[in-house]
Amino acid sequence: MRTFATRGLLAAAIFVAGCGSVENQTASRAGSGATIVAIRAAVNDNARLYAYVLWNNRIPSWASRSTTAQALDGSADDAAWRRRRRLRIRLSAPVLRIRLIRMNASRTEATVAVFDHAKYRICSAGHGCEHQRIVDWHVRMRLVRSDRRSPFRVANVVSTATSVLP
Repeated sequence: MRTFATRGLLAAAIFVAGCGSVENQTASRAGSGATIVAIRAAVNDNARLYAYVLWNNRIPSWASRSTTAQALDGSADDAAWRRRRRLRIRLSAPVLRIRLIRMNASRTEATVAVFDHAKYRICSAGHGCEHQRIVDWHVRMRLVRSDRRSPFRVANVVSTATSVLP
């Protein structure tokens, strides 16, 4: 039987995931429609990436399209930890809601506040999957891009779990 601490670590790994689809909600007017669409695309791409990483326990070659190397460092360590323990995390029905977007004056950096409601199962080799768990996260992402024409990429993610339900 896994200890509470192990479950906590696995739940903490999910924060990085930022998994799910982005709903059409923003709490601030961050700029042009094209800029907001670019931000949503970056958050969505990052969500797909981390859902992949949680299940496959490796960073794919296409990861750098949506996320900077700095943001991927911690994910690679977490994936290696899960791989050594033969654990995988399967996400089901995740939902991200963008609550706030703040842009710098040059529109090359954005801070995005996201609420993430995720359902997940922890699976281990030879033991199947546990029952479904639900976790709510308040996530803050920093997005960057080199100029106004290039796509945003996630530079770092900070989150706080507000509830974990068995």
